[in-house]
Amino acid sequence: MSAELHYSLVRHLLSEKRYGDAIKLAKLPNYSGESADNAPMLLAVLAEESLSELQRAEVTWEYGDVLRLTGSDVRWRELLETAARLYSKAGHATGALDTRIDLIRHGRDGNDSVAEDTAELWHIMETMESVGNWASVSRCLEAIIDVNSAEFNVPPESLQVKIEEEWLRVEELRGTKVASVFESISAVLEWQSRKAHPAKSLGFLERFYEKVKDSDALTVIGIVISALHIAYQSIGDNDKANEVSNKSYWDVSGSQTAPEALETVLPNTQRRQLTQSVAVLKTAP
Repeated sequence: MSAELHYSLVRHLLSEKRYGDAIKLAKLPNYSGESADNAPMLLAVLAEESLSELQRAEVTWEYGDVLRLTGSDVRWRELLETAARLYSKAGHATGALDTRIDLIRHGRDGNDSVAEDTAELWHIMETMESVGNWASVSRCLEAIIDVNSAEFNVPPESLQVKIEEEWLRVEELRGTKVASVFESISAVLEWQSRKAHPAKSLGFLERFYEKVKDSDALTVIGIVISALHIAYQSIGDNDKANEVSNKSYWDVSGSQTAPEALETVLPNTQRRQLTQSVAVLKTAP
């Protein structure tokens, strides 16, 4: 739909005080124009005085995130801090910690301590796990990866192993039969590519494959197998690479190799993301 129609629908929902529906619609980016900026719709929602504190916190966080992504305003940190205060005031169990994850992940500068930020993220992750907020647990792991890989830093092997083990543990607890694990898998593959040691990624990928191979998450299986294929190629084991991409996925799908399956099950945007995530593995020494 056009941006004008999108905005008018949000305004209509607000006029009927259907704030929940208005927020859901306002948070959806509109790609009909030159940009997907939905900031005007979010501001329209924030202008409503009758919003609950939780609703205002949610929209404030979203608005701050839009400003960060578009690079249009440096106030995004202040907005996330405001959202955190609103979540705390409303008694939300994890809202303030959720915004803190984003502040650590995206708001670091050269003076921040990697060790302290990492320790705080581990602590937040434990809290999120204790209340069953698995999406935020995964976000913590992604943040730890970003914090420790910034500016091409290579973290200690012990931390790499710990993160990889946590990914496996968390995904097993969450269950691998859900499509939402795609983002988690992509983050892990990007982590592996940053290590620039393809051979070392094989052990992790093989263990992950064993975890998911019997599930019905064909998208995830295809992603892992394709990553294994590239990793084996990178160390010169073409026979194993071909075996993995052909025989293994044949067992899963009955008809497709991993590359063919990815063409079927992954949207273009996710396929591009996967390609970018594993490209370094293919060319790394």
